[in-house]
Amino acid sequence: RVEEICIRIRTVEFPGASPDQTVFLTNAASTLSGSEYVRSKLATVAQYDFLPLYLQRGYLKAAFGPPEPHVVTGSEPKPEAPPSNEIEVDAMLPVTPGKVYSVSGVTWAGNSTVASDEASRLFHLVTGQPANPVRLARDEESLSKLYRSRGYMKVQIKPQAQIDDENATVHYDININEGDLYKMGELEIAGVDSSSKDRLREAWTLREGDAYNANYTRKFVDDAPRLLPRGLQFSVKLDEELDEKSKAVDVTIHFKVQ
Repeated sequence: RVEEICIRIRTVEFPGASPDQTVFLTNAASTLSGSEYVRSKLATVAQYDFLPLYLQRGYLKAAFGPPEPHVVTGSEPKPEAPPSNEIEVDAMLPVTPGKVYSVSGVTWAGNSTVASDEASRLFHLVTGQPANPVRLARDEESLSKLYRSRGYMKVQIKPQAQIDDENATVHYDININEGDLYKMGELEIAGVDSSSKDRLREAWTLREGDAYNANYTRKFVDDAPRLLPRGLQFSVKLDEELDEKSKAVDVTIHFKVQ
């Protein structure tokens, strides 16, 4: 970065990428055209926007090198021209894709509440297909939601990738710590009149002592406005307080007129 001169990106190029990789990288980089060139920001974009494009295609060891700006011929200030504080560059972002790794197998450990067959249906780990750690992270969240719908509010899901470089395969060990079962505690509703509270409490079917269901609570919050006075817009805030001693979840739903 240079002070008092605005360096703008004309294009982003990816030395080391294959033609088909260049297509998806160039599409992703199109929004950078015309933006200011800042090396640290471009490196961040590479890490969080471009690298996942490789990871989801099985390139588990893809890596981007430091960005390098190449001044576009004719954009630099000329001695005879009026002073200009703008320069265009083509940003070079070298990439080393590496190998495509395929899934060789999956092993489950620590799960009892959710059977391995049921958990596997939420995961897209197909033997012989390219590994996709981006999708794996979403699958982890899906399984975590399933556990929380059954009262296991502190479940921990930790996949470990065992990479075989020689055969370009990866075996996943998915270790689960289910934690304690939490039950429904007290329900508190705030910010609405007494008749609305009564309607909301009557509609609430998760009773104290039942296994807590985090999915039910969120759906209830989404559906709650239809039970409130018409013509008013409400914002909703949900608080779930875990009581470690009683292993219960106390729920408070705050409504506020917009």
